[in-house]
Amino acid sequence: MLQNQGIQTKLDLEREENIPELFLNKDGVTDALLNLIQNAAESFSAKQREKLITIRTRRNHHAIELWVIDNGRGIEPERWGSIFDPGHTTKGSDGLGLALVREAVFKSGGNICIEDSQVGRGTSFKITFEV
Repeated sequence: MLQNQGIQTKLDLEREENIPELFLNKDGVTDALLNLIQNAAESFSAKQREKLITIRTRRNHHAIELWVIDNGRGIEPERWGSIFDPGHTTKGSDGLGLALVREAVFKSGGNICIEDSQVGRGTSFKITFEV
């Protein structure tokens, strides 16, 4: 699907034996990841030559961290505080996507944040699950 849009994907996953089993709402977390990937895909301009979405996992002491990173248009710093609020949109949508992402992650005992975003350079969302 993404390759048809000229979007490259990269998986940078921690070795499986380093990741303990987590008891999550599988469907909710899957939907959250798909929503973040779709948002990343929509962040690219038509003229952008290199379009890359990276999915990364790491174990960090007592947590599993998962990132969705893109090199799209980025998010202005003044919007970071409200991006997960219901109704917040820049696309003319209902603005529920990231609010539902946050809810799904919270229901599975995780947390989500914008780790970094630079206008014109891309965005990195980080999901953390304590183990």
